Amino acid sequence: GFNNVISAGTPYAQGDGLRMCQAMGADLWHMNVFSGGTSYGVRNVAPDNDAFTAPLVFDYNTNHDFILLNRDGERFAYEETMFIVKNSMTKRNGTNVWRETPSDCFIVFGQNLFDVGSIVYTGGFAAKTPSLNPLMTNQEMLDAGIIVKSDTVEELAQALGQDAEKVKATLDNYNDICEGKTADPFGRGTDWDMFGQSEVKYEGASFGTTLAAFELQPLSAPYYSVSLRTSCTNTEGGPKRSAKGEVLHIDGTPIPRLYAGGELGNIIAYRYQCGSNFAEALSSGRLAARQCAALEPWEQAAE
Repeated sequence: GFNNVISAGTPYAQGDGLRMCQAMGADLWHMNVFSGGTSYGVRNVAPDNDAFTAPLVFDYNTNHDFILLNRDGERFAYEETMFIVKNSMTKRNGTNVWRETPSDCFIVFGQNLFDVGSIVYTGGFAAKTPSLNPLMTNQEMLDAGIIVKSDTVEELAQALGQDAEKVKATLDNYNDICEGKTADPFGRGTDWDMFGQSEVKYEGASFGTTLAAFELQPLSAPYYSVSLRTSCTNTEGGPKRSAKGEVLHIDGTPIPRLYAGGELGNIIAYRYQCGSNFAEALSSGRLAARQCAALEPWEQAAE
C-alpha cells in the first residue's frame, strides 16, 4: 500500500460521488489504483497553514544535479523515471506491477537546480487555486523552511535525520558514477522506455513515457533538501456498473434509477485518464442518459 499520501489534484475532488453511491449500497471496483501525476509531491504551503492543500508535483527534466534518498540515506531508483509514472501501477517486462514509491523520502539537489527555476510543477491545480496560498518559488519554500539549505554533508545529514557517514558514502558513490568511475546500478542516464517498445526518446519531455540518454550532473555543496511524500491526483475506482450504465448493488443487482458514466467507476482504470478515457466517457454517458430518458417519470411512477 501507499502510506501518508498527499493530494496533487483539484482540492474540490473530495470523493462525494463515491460516498453518495456507497450510501445507496453500491458495490465498488478498481479501488486499488490511483493516478498520481508523478510519484512524489511536496506540501508547498507554510508550515502553520493547516488548510486543505493540493501540493505541487515535481516537473522533472534531465541534466540536473539531484538524487532521491530513502529513509536509510540510499538511492533507490533511476530518479527521472520516478516523475514520469502516472499511475500506482507501471508496466515491467510486459506485466503490470506496483511501482516502488517509498513514503517520506527526500530529494537532495544542488545550486544548479535551485537556480534553474521552481522545483515544483507550476501548471498543477494548486498553482491555479490562489486561495490555497501555494509557495511557488524555491526561495519562498526555502524561507518557509520547506526547502532546507545545508553547507556541509554533516548539516545535510542532520536535516535528513540520517547518519552522516551513510549520506557521505551515497553522495561520493553518486559523484563517482557521474565521473564514470563506476556503473550506476539503476542505469540512470541511459535510454529508458516505460513500456519497452517505443523507438522514440524525448529529451527532458515532461509527462512522457520515454527518456533519451543524458549526462549525469554531480552534486556538491551547498545542498538543498526537501521531504517528499507519495502524491495522488485522484483515485481511479468508483461504483461498479453494468453495460447499460446501471450502478450495481453489492449483491450484484442494479440499484433502481441510479446510473454512472465517465471516469467515476470507469472501465479503463489501470492507466492515467487522458485521451484513452474520451471514448468511454462519451459512450458510457450516452448509454446512461438513454436509460434515464426511458424511465417512467417520478410523478407518474408515484401515481
